[in-house]
Amino acid sequence: MNVTFPSKPRRSLFRASVSLCAVALLATSCNYGGTGIFYSLQYETKIQNVATGLPSNPWPVIGAMALMDGWYYIATGAVYAAQDNTAIGATLAWAKVTPPLVAGNTGARCVQLLTVNTTTLYAIYFVDTASIPTAEGVGEVFVGSGNGLSITWTPLTAFNTQLTAADSTAIPESIYMLGPAGSQTLFVSVLDTVGSGSQNSIGVYSLWSFNGSTATEILSNLTQPVAGGVYDLADNEYWFISGYQVYETSSPTTAPSVAANQPPVQSNESILAGIYYTQGFTPSPANQDLLVSTRDGYTFANTAPDTGTWSSNNATGALEPMTGIFDFDWNGTDITLFGSDEGYYEYDEGPSGGFTNPFSPQHPDGSTPSSDINYISATLSTNPVLGFFLDPNVSGGRLFALTEIGLWRNEVNSSGSRTWEQD
Repeated sequence: MNVTFPSKPRRSLFRASVSLCAVALLATSCNYGGTGIFYSLQYETKIQNVATGLPSNPWPVIGAMALMDGWYYIATGAVYAAQDNTAIGATLAWAKVTPPLVAGNTGARCVQLLTVNTTTLYAIYFVDTASIPTAEGVGEVFVGSGNGLSITWTPLTAFNTQLTAADSTAIPESIYMLGPAGSQTLFVSVLDTVGSGSQNSIGVYSLWSFNGSTATEILSNLTQPVAGGVYDLADNEYWFISGYQVYETSSPTTAPSVAANQPPVQSNESILAGIYYTQGFTPSPANQDLLVSTRDGYTFANTAPDTGTWSSNNATGALEPMTGIFDFDWNGTDITLFGSDEGYYEYDEGPSGGFTNPFSPQHPDGSTPSSDINYISATLSTNPVLGFFLDPNVSGGRLFALTEIGLWRNEVNSSGSRTWEQD
């Protein structure tokens, strides 16, 4: 995420470029029955006492990953960093980055991070304010500057103060940087611990946009968190998912509307878990598809999501509950990976690109293009894979899987095959 499969010609295995928002795409799409990765990470307390190396026994939940100035950063309650050693099989020397104070409180946990243009870190840190961990606490958005382990965290005061002025108990949960290069907008999914109307005080969510000076609430009173967001440059559209609905807007400060062309989900249990816009490596000009996945095991793809027909695996049956989505180029073929509660699935678009209807992602079995020789035997295959992250600077591409049992790395080995190893 030992059966052997033939090695492929080693021609630029991954042509995928790191996006302007260089963050593991799983982190934009984790949704456990509506709770989000926030709830998984806020209870990660053991790792606070591990200074060097990644913790084990138990392995931590990896919630997000980023690359900045030659260093990897992961969010797993604490933030850990390791220099980007591009040698195949290199040991990555992970060490903990000192967290900031949150509203004057120590013991802060990072619940998400991303980089912009691979030069600036953004993160959400949370601290409990109760005697035992609960959903109640204080969270703030921070900007990280510096390099390596020497990161200085500065509160994004303009956003934080406007959010707390609107709702003093609101907690930032996840962040997305979306939009055209040079004019991206920060979006923040927020847990509103004090709801309105008939909603309970816990479990009401909103979505905010921030342009550098003004914070705008663009969605409110949601019963599920915003579990992901993507930007379609060709059509200048922002897409988000929350609960059972796909939302869209053409302006970062305009409230997204419920998309008229919803994917044909199967039941009232089809909470949307992942959203992704494929990079479209083949053919040229490339096919690009909006993808969404659900917690009851269905995946959907649409080249023209405003009006087009959704391809899906409805006819072939449900898979494991879905999480994050990612795609990459394998020898000119677009391969899409779907994280799930048990390993991951992959779909080979073939030389023509795009998704057939129906289409059926499969667990790697050693015969499909992105498979690695040890997937079936690795514990990765039976545990939740939340998302993926790619470092294209490594020969053949270094692919990471962010999982509930730590961080896994996939590289081309000396025989030209790919293997998974746990960092």
